[in-house]
Amino acid sequence: MTALGARCALPPRPSPHPPSARPPAGNGSLLAGDLVENAKTNAYVADGSRSVGANMGWISPIWPGTPMSTALDVMGCSHCNRGDMLTFHIKEPSKPLVMTECCSCENQRGEDADLPHNSTTVHYTDDVSDCLSGQVAQSDQAEWIAGTFVWTFHDYMGEPGNWPHVSSSFGAVDLAGFAKPPAWWYRAVWLANISSADPGRPPLPATAASVRIVESWQAPPPPGTTRTIHVLTNAPLVQLLVNGAPWGAPAPVPFFLATVTFPNVTFAPGTLTARALAADGTTVLATHTTRSWGAPASLALTLDVPSLATGTGAAVFLDGADVALLRATVLDAAGNSVLDSTLNVTFAVTAGPGFVAGVGNGDPACQEPSQAPWRSAYHGLARAIVRVTLDASGSQADRALRARVNVEAGAGAAGRASAIFLGPAAGAPTNFTVTASAPGLPTATYVVPLSVDPADAVLAVAARSVAAADVGANDNY
Repeated sequence: MTALGARCALPPRPSPHPPSARPPAGNGSLLAGDLVENAKTNAYVADGSRSVGANMGWISPIWPGTPMSTALDVMGCSHCNRGDMLTFHIKEPSKPLVMTECCSCENQRGEDADLPHNSTTVHYTDDVSDCLSGQVAQSDQAEWIAGTFVWTFHDYMGEPGNWPHVSSSFGAVDLAGFAKPPAWWYRAVWLANISSADPGRPPLPATAASVRIVESWQAPPPPGTTRTIHVLTNAPLVQLLVNGAPWGAPAPVPFFLATVTFPNVTFAPGTLTARALAADGTTVLATHTTRSWGAPASLALTLDVPSLATGTGAAVFLDGADVALLRATVLDAAGNSVLDSTLNVTFAVTAGPGFVAGVGNGDPACQEPSQAPWRSAYHGLARAIVRVTLDASGSQADRALRARVNVEAGAGAAGRASAIFLGPAAGAPTNFTVTASAPGLPTATYVVPLSVDPADAVLAVAARSVAAADVGANDNY
């Protein structure tokens, strides 16, 4: 489906509704003349293989029979309730209907809902399962609605809410690319629940069962000694274990909520484990464990992209533009993630053709520069984006053409220059080295592989990786 945005308001043409039933402004009634028809025609010219749909808006009620809805092949509605969508379906039962914007449930990674927060900087917590299930149910539980588009998969700069937040918090993934709890709720409801034989299933790895503890496992402040724990799963039952010992009986998972709440769980240092159980109450389908932690002792520097585990290839392509996404994790002496650490992490390329192009930590209230080589950790994590500075790909003519386009190549500030066109592929370096350091901790090092093989180019990797995806192997926090 090709989607057309429709949030602008232009002078209206005559309404098909009588004055008493005339739709309010903003829901498809104020589009002048043949604007939608012309837009649809142009979409057909650009790609005639698919139907054309659009977002009607989010003002209740939505109205059938408007100039916009009449013209479209597929009608989209945003943040609408079931009653509004049913009104539309009854009036135009043959028109395909889809929720084009849903589920703007604001949340912050690592901000446990049952623990105190700094209300100056923390506006949202990490448990939004009630919000997600309630909003998704408006469209996904009706057989006559084709499905649901989420706003949004990823946090982004803008729409930040109250100061000092500078980015949105709607996403299932934060601004630095780290998964937040909604990613696991969607995995449980929209992936694990779909049979691998279902033609509508995304082409992703087999995931028959999913389970995830939302909260971190840290001590509550005095005088409290208990925690409230939420577990996200598609399994029939969930059992909680503290240091390997069952905490109560297995609990049933409410239909479509995909969440079990365990109140008054007594904290004890060590491990908290959730077992996803089959209906027999004994067969373990999946597990997830989170751990308490001690003082920071080291940094772990790992590679999220490129990575075979994330379906993003095996090496950074030497085209002067490709990037690596590295993750710095603060660890204690036992190797557990220190999820309350805010240590400042500094990244550097110490060998090979690369520079630190950007940094992040996923904190929507962070005011630190994104184009510096350092970033404070947010709940123990920091991100570095490292870009190659050498173009050794393609033919000499290809490189010469790119050099003509990028006339300022190599002219940037020391350590931050854009691509330097040195080629050819023969004798090109095979890696660059990145380090991460934090006050009082040993320096961590990662050697990132490089390639001039066209098979490692970004589009080539994407073409053959459609059936690969991150199954959460890197999200052990």
